[in-house]
Amino acid sequence: MSNNDFIVNYYYLLYKIKNNSTLWIVDEDYNKKILLNRIKEVSSSRKETYFVVKKRYMQSKLENMIDDKFKQFRQFKIDRFCTIIYKT
Repeated sequence: MSNNDFIVNYYYLLYKIKNNSTLWIVDEDYNKKILLNRIKEVSSSRKETYFVVKKRYMQSKLENMIDDKFKQFRQFKIDRFCTIIYKT
């Protein structure tokens, strides 16, 4: 870790069909409010659940990840660096 490297929060909007354990990334952003507002635009049903999840990264690792083009609907694995901050 360099002196300029620090921990940052990054947020994911996730989607899950209720009878399946797979979480899918719908969107991601530094700003959780953008994702929380996006959930309001989506009509959730009893068959699906949306989550906003905060994950902590080292800034350098996150920058490298973001440099890659965002691919919607990738699978997401919750780990010890994640916190669910909203669920429909």
